[in-house]
Amino acid sequence: MEEVRDMRKKWHDKNAIKREFQQGDAVLVLTLNQPHKLAPQWKGPGIIINLVEHDIDLISDKRVQHKPYRMTNRQNEILKAEIERMLKYKIIEPGPSEYTSPMILVETPGRDPVSITEN
Repeated sequence: MEEVRDMRKKWHDKNAIKREFQQGDAVLVLTLNQPHKLAPQWKGPGIIINLVEHDIDLISDKRVQHKPYRMTNRQNEILKAEIERMLKYKIIEPGPSEYTSPMILVETPGRDPVSITEN
């Protein structure tokens, strides 16, 4: 049980984004005390009145690796074209990070395929 929990935590944490705020900044607050899991909402803006800083020491700098998703050649071509389109319109940009987010293609009968990035 603990092993599964640790694996899920690692998966969640690898997508975390560092955010820095200053006193007086306006921020949105995620409310989680709703009647069901689909109800959480962003409320605000709220003003930061006091800053608290802390550090989190990582256990390891080891990179998390996953096997690539299996896709057909046609699906690979569709994804490559989608990535080129997003690069062209500056929706995404190449980065220096060793970490990546998997991109998959979701196909629904009667609709165009949709590319989804796991974050």
